[in-house]
Amino acid sequence: MKNTQTKATCEVDGPRLPNGQEVGNYIEEDGLSIWERNVKRKHILRFLDAWTINELIVRQLVADCVDEIRYKTCEGIYVVSLEDFLEQATLLRAFACDEDVYALPRNQWHFEEGSGSGQLLLFMKRDEE
Repeated sequence: MKNTQTKATCEVDGPRLPNGQEVGNYIEEDGLSIWERNVKRKHILRFLDAWTINELIVRQLVADCVDEIRYKTCEGIYVVSLEDFLEQATLLRAFACDEDVYALPRNQWHFEEGSGSGQLLLFMKRDEE
């Protein structure tokens, strides 16, 4: 049986920070509106072991009717519905350069292991490199 899953059909500019910098992209896949962003290990909020999203970006995701959030890393992809993110995330006031951010621990995201995640640690490139 052939894979009938629809892949990305449309990629559009993503939400923007106040300085105009684009953050991630919107894609359409299987009838879902998805915000997808490439992130590195340095983006993890260490004391909560969480991924964060600036409040301004969250408001744009809600306004743009996003269904799902995907954070792509070298280890794999972290996925959560926007609805679950809003219900479970913690708001940290004036956290990042006096901006409010939402934080959701990584263990509350669905993790899809990437194809390159089976590499020996000896040969993996570090985020700083």
